[in-house]
Amino acid sequence: MYYNEFDETNSNVSNNYDAQNPYTDGDVDLDAMYDMMKARMNQLTPEEREEDMRKKLFAVRSIKDSEDSAEMLAKLDGLIEEDWLGGIDEFPGNLYRVWAFGGMSVHCDGLLTTIQRTARFMGGLSVWIIQLMGPTILALNKLKGWGNAETQLDFTKFDSFGIKDWQKFDALVKFIATLFLFCFITNGVFVLMDEYYSWCKIDKTFRILKTTTSGLYEFWLYMDVVTNCWVVLSCCIASYLVLGSADNAKDTLFDALGLLFLYNLDDISGDLGFVDRDEWPGHRMAWVYEFLKNNHTPTDDGSEDEFDTQQASYLFIFLYMFTLFVLSVMAIVLPMAFILTPFEKMRYKAPG
Repeated sequence: MYYNEFDETNSNVSNNYDAQNPYTDGDVDLDAMYDMMKARMNQLTPEEREEDMRKKLFAVRSIKDSEDSAEMLAKLDGLIEEDWLGGIDEFPGNLYRVWAFGGMSVHCDGLLTTIQRTARFMGGLSVWIIQLMGPTILALNKLKGWGNAETQLDFTKFDSFGIKDWQKFDALVKFIATLFLFCFITNGVFVLMDEYYSWCKIDKTFRILKTTTSGLYEFWLYMDVVTNCWVVLSCCIASYLVLGSADNAKDTLFDALGLLFLYNLDDISGDLGFVDRDEWPGHRMAWVYEFLKNNHTPTDDGSEDEFDTQQASYLFIFLYMFTLFVLSVMAIVLPMAFILTPFEKMRYKAPG
């Protein structure tokens, strides 16, 4: 519905666009999808390929020129055709990324809509607080007995590392807990690496779009980094204490899954329904990123490529790299310490 506003001066576009591959990421399935798209493009006449490129250019420029986040999200959905999305990896979404692009804003659009948006805003804020405080509270519960003294680990009884726990009947429980601890930390490394790669792309797309669009919140894009790094790191530390206090296989299993739930709490695909997948245009946003990456678009003064001028904050890149380094060390050190820590001696013993 926006195409009739297209500026005819953009019609002089290279017919060699079909020779470029913007989707090479090494995945076999994506390569197959790209081959299908390439075959389809080769069936088009030069005029049809030029028209297809003109539509894409217009879509990107129109999205960039949006006045506010609501208009931008509507154009992402309305201007980007499904056929263009083949071979594109969707940007993974979470509450903070939806917030950054204006998807959690509260607007007075009728009573029921306002109540729904307000509830979603408060729910998202609650998730943020839970993720910031939850791992710390769990750790303090084991160290200080907060909430339940019977789950406290008494470190005053710790005298030295050893293998005494492995000489008793619950050695199998400790073995399973050690495996859970190692898997939990290594999973955190992979999760954070995926978050880092996707965040860098989202941040660059955000910086390009925010130049003319209001209602975008950079604060929440940065909180995405801080919160994810903190919750993964603190959950891995807390897992050492939580799994150490488990005295049977059932507690070990449920404690490990509970911690996993905690640091996946903000994901779009998570168990909470504050934001559904339809409200995060991750696939279309990824297409915009790939288009800008593979098709040079000059800045307003025409001096530089707009894509190359936008760089992610080095502070938050450093935060990701530092956290990944710490987690990599923890993946070796914590399981070894867990194996040698005499948790059975430090667990709460009921009187009598």
